[in-house]
Amino acid sequence: MRRAPSTLIIIVLTLVLVSANSCASDSDDAGSPTTSAGPSTGPSTTAAPNYTPVFETGPCDAERVPAAPAVVECGTLIVPEDRSQPDVRQVRLPVAITRASQEPKKPDPIVYFSGGPGSPGLSAAKNWSKVGLDPTRDVITFDQRGTGASQPSLECAEVDDATFKLFETADTPVEERPAMLAAFTACRQRLVAEGIDLNQFNTPQVGNDVADLRTALGIGDWNIFGVSYGTTVALEMLRSHPQGVRSAVIDSVYPTDIGMGPADFPEAERVFGVLADGCAKDAACNAAYPDLRALLTTAVDRLDATPYSLDIDVGDRVVKGLFTGTDLIGGLFNALYDTELIPLLPLFISSVAKGNVGILDAVAQSGINALTKAAEGQTASVDCADRQRIIDQAQIQANIEKYPLYGLLATARPIPELCPSWQVDSVDPAFNTMPETTIPTLVFGDEYDPVTAPKNSERTAKALGAAATFVLFPGLGHGATDAHPCPLSIFQAFVTSPTDAVDTACVATMPPPKFTAS
Repeated sequence: MRRAPSTLIIIVLTLVLVSANSCASDSDDAGSPTTSAGPSTGPSTTAAPNYTPVFETGPCDAERVPAAPAVVECGTLIVPEDRSQPDVRQVRLPVAITRASQEPKKPDPIVYFSGGPGSPGLSAAKNWSKVGLDPTRDVITFDQRGTGASQPSLECAEVDDATFKLFETADTPVEERPAMLAAFTACRQRLVAEGIDLNQFNTPQVGNDVADLRTALGIGDWNIFGVSYGTTVALEMLRSHPQGVRSAVIDSVYPTDIGMGPADFPEAERVFGVLADGCAKDAACNAAYPDLRALLTTAVDRLDATPYSLDIDVGDRVVKGLFTGTDLIGGLFNALYDTELIPLLPLFISSVAKGNVGILDAVAQSGINALTKAAEGQTASVDCADRQRIIDQAQIQANIEKYPLYGLLATARPIPELCPSWQVDSVDPAFNTMPETTIPTLVFGDEYDPVTAPKNSERTAKALGAAATFVLFPGLGHGATDAHPCPLSIFQAFVTSPTDAVDTACVATMPPPKFTAS
């Protein structure tokens, strides 16, 4: 969601912890709903029983979709939790279809895949309506299984409580990690006791849900669009469910062949270097903050030596927080997601380095509630099932030791360390290979993206083949499509004519961040 520039100074660095940041048979006919079958996510080749995906219309979630009932249709996709046992338990996924606002309306809608894994998708309906993603096409958003208002929910109140407690001490990330792992373990025990089969919550199953959604809605061709983890879903669609996919846009790519978490610490180091270099190239910024790296070190050291004490209202209680240097790094990391916040960061770093830490009150109060929006059980189940076979624990430990500043990024969501005890089966090994495709695919990468390295977006485009086009945007954080008019115009032109050469001329006109120097 884009924010008005006038409000940015209040919500700058809103997240001080990071959730760091991944073959079923389709219907033969895309007309009325037909019978589908889905695969086992493990090595078994036993055919799954048939079932019929169902879409039930219903009221919209007034808080999360546009307040325009005449142009938004809502409902619920109902499919089996375990497609090998379709009569045992169902999952219910809220769906919103925002109708095209311009005529003539195109017959092929856009379906959007949200990030995380674990972030709800339905709330994006308001954002894409406001942005005007494509006024000539319907835009479909939905909560992936386990997230948002889907049933069952894989949200973890235990992890939320442990997250709040991270604020209460000035312990190091290494000291805090056992409590976070214990919270995830407690959540897992509760979810299993509720009868939830965590083996059914992974990207291939999300892909099966998406394929079933097309069938249940009676859609022929559509255009798939994913941002962040949503690109993992899109890659799975290209691999396992290409039927009906007219075009694909993947923005800020989380490839299927990489691990997660601390394995990306070198990328965190890179993006702070990009920020310092960007300031150095800006005359006003360089004059005001001639050594931004040194200022950041000073700010971190100041807060580590004297943690800033603050009160944070989390709804049911007030947390007595202690804001340390590692908390600051976590907040800065997350601020780099947001293109509109990037120009403010040198000023913020300088202010904290000089001892002007009062702004941290607003920062923590604004941001801590955002930490509870993801369904942490879905995060753990998906990332472990998808990627545990390719996690390099030795490299993770080496990075934690080499980059101690980023320890909080490993503690807030310690998924790689958690996987052995989360106990979900790995998905088919083919998932961890990059698919090739003849489907026209547009791939976006961003210079200041802290969590999905632009080099991985570029590498993904090359792996996909000649039908893929990579575009790198200067000055942008995580997620390009709604961050600047240039990527949005490229998106719209591509979806209009996916087989045409992609015109990227506007990229050369994009300015670097205009840093605030005072």
